[in-house]
Amino acid sequence: MKLDIKGLSEVEYLAKGKRGVVYSGFFKGKKVAVKVKSEKTKAETIAREISILKKINKFNIGPILISYGDNYFIMELIKGKKILDYLKESKREDILDVLEDIITQLKKLDDLGLSKDEMTHPHKHIIIGKKPVLIDFERTRHHEKPHNITQFCVYLGRKDVNLVLAKKGIFIVKDKLNHLCKKYVRNSKVFIDIKDLILQKNLQEQIYFAVYLIPKGETSTYKRIAEKVKSKAYRYVGQVMAKNPFAPIVPCHRVLGTNNLGGFTSENGLKDKVKLLESEGVKKPFIKYNFKKN
Repeated sequence: MKLDIKGLSEVEYLAKGKRGVVYSGFFKGKKVAVKVKSEKTKAETIAREISILKKINKFNIGPILISYGDNYFIMELIKGKKILDYLKESKREDILDVLEDIITQLKKLDDLGLSKDEMTHPHKHIIIGKKPVLIDFERTRHHEKPHNITQFCVYLGRKDVNLVLAKKGIFIVKDKLNHLCKKYVRNSKVFIDIKDLILQKNLQEQIYFAVYLIPKGETSTYKRIAEKVKSKAYRYVGQVMAKNPFAPIVPCHRVLGTNNLGGFTSENGLKDKVKLLESEGVKKPFIKYNFKKN
C-alpha cells in the first residue's frame, strides 16, 4: 500500500487492529512504524493516541512520537521479544530488572490517571529489547482509578506465567499478591509492598530461592537456609516450607531438621520423604536422623 505521507518511503505492512493499521517504513533516513486509521472505523483513536504519546513520552514511556497528521502518526519502531517469550528465554537477574522497569512505568501511568486496559494480557503490548517498551495506546483512557498495576499483577499470577517465573527462581505467591492488590489504590506504601514481592525482596521469597538452589542429591537444614538468607528465624523457614505452593520446583523435601527429618507430621509422610530423598541419591537419611525406614 502506498501511503501519502511526505518523506515516508519503503512502506511495508506490519499488523492490523480493529481501529488502525501499522506499517514500517523509512522517514528521514530512519526506520519507523506508522499507524494509520482503519477505513472501517469511525472512532477517533488516532488523535487520542497521539495525545497520549505526547503526554507519556515525557516520562520515557511508550514508543517515541516522531510526526503525525490527521489520520496517522509516525513513531519509533520497537524491536524485541514479546514479554512471555522474554520470560521463558532470559536469566533471573535480567527478568527482575525488566519487571522492575515495567511496574515503574505502570505506576507512573496510574499516577497520571491513565488506564491502558490491556495489562491482564500484555503479550502483544510489552516488547523487550534493550529495555521494556509499552506499545499500542489506542484503548488508553483517563480514569479516576487506573488499574495498570493491578492488571499486571493478575497477569503475573496467571498459572502459566507464574510457573514460567518459578522455573527461573522467581516466586510470586498469588494469594499474597492478590491481597496486596486489593489494598492498592494509588497508595505508595502498598505499591512498595507489591514491588518488594515481585522483585523478591521479602524473606519468604528469599527462602524459596535458597531452597530452589539445593541440588538434587543434597540436603540442607532449616538453620542453614535461615543463615543463607541472613536470618535467625529458623522456625519461620519451617513454616514457609509447610505452605510451599511451588513444589517440586522448590524442593522442600531436601530441607531437614537439625536432629530429625522434619517437615512431615505423619510417619507415612516421613517415609515418603525418605523414599524421595533416596531416589535422588541421598544415602540412608533415616539412619542419620534416627528414623526407622520399615
